[in-house]
Amino acid sequence: MADTTLDIRAEAASAAASLRQWFASGRIQAPNGAFCAWRDADSGALAFEYPEITGYALTWLAGRAAPAESEQHAAAAAAAWLIDRIGSGDRSARAGWDGGAVYNFDLGMISAGLITYGERAGASNAAELGRALAAHLAAQVEPGRGLRPLPPGESSSRPPEWSTAGYAHMTKCTQALLLGGQRDAAETVASAAIASQHPDGHFATQPGDEHVMFHPHLYTVEGLWMYSAATGDEAAFASARRATEWLWQYQLDTGALPRLVIDGEPGPEQLDVTAQAIRAAVLLGADVPGLEAAVARLLGCARADEGHGSALVYAPESQATHLNAWVTMFGAQALGVVADGPQALSWNTLV
Repeated sequence: MADTTLDIRAEAASAAASLRQWFASGRIQAPNGAFCAWRDADSGALAFEYPEITGYALTWLAGRAAPAESEQHAAAAAAAWLIDRIGSGDRSARAGWDGGAVYNFDLGMISAGLITYGERAGASNAAELGRALAAHLAAQVEPGRGLRPLPPGESSSRPPEWSTAGYAHMTKCTQALLLGGQRDAAETVASAAIASQHPDGHFATQPGDEHVMFHPHLYTVEGLWMYSAATGDEAAFASARRATEWLWQYQLDTGALPRLVIDGEPGPEQLDVTAQAIRAAVLLGADVPGLEAAVARLLGCARADEGHGSALVYAPESQATHLNAWVTMFGAQALGVVADGPQALSWNTLV
């Protein structure tokens, strides 16, 4: 992996701290405790309440070595919202969307967050609910194929794409399965992903192989890295590293990574992908000479938010400035490992 200079590591550390400040400031969290997808920088309006991202937020906040009081309050409110929502029987991806469809990936991120937070905070109800969700996922794992994106009996009104018909991205659910004590299921999911990898290193992210979406491709990488870190599995580590190095050949002139590649041509930049790619490269020690350019692009796209720290946007070239929840979390972790090395992030607190 290409080395980063002392200057850019110092910038990364400072920016990561600012992103962490923003995330727990209340600027992206609804009064009921839910984390929202984004905040419009111009109007201040919050987007929809997002259960999956609230699960990520719990993992993120529980992973802080010395959480500030604001982070503890934010996590407690987020956990209470998820417990109430799931306890009422609502496991849908979000309110009023896709006919109330349930997505297993979202349940995996919620499960991991509830377990990690519950164990850190001594909240047994959160941890128990998280383990129940992990068991629910484990019961659906298919030998040789892994975890299906939609539970049996569920359907989506959306076309068959990576989130509704893909299997590779479901590898990230190995985190919840391992945390929930479902190691055999996690092994089956990881093994299926490794077996599906193409000779050049990429994973098919949806039916057909005309294009590869980089966001779910990197979810697969992350799942394999977490599985390898938790179990010592060398094949999972090697597969994740090869997939990461394949992706970096499509780095854009801006330094960012694209949303997708179609017939060898990269699409527009997408900052969650850029953050994921940086994080993966550092964690896996991948050979990516463009790392520093990608870090510089991420740093340059941070937006200050009225004295509450800073946040990252999803698409820098968009006319709307949406301060995005998951891009900010991914970016803060990416900058954190750039600043402090791969030892700064453990498998159970990756978001």
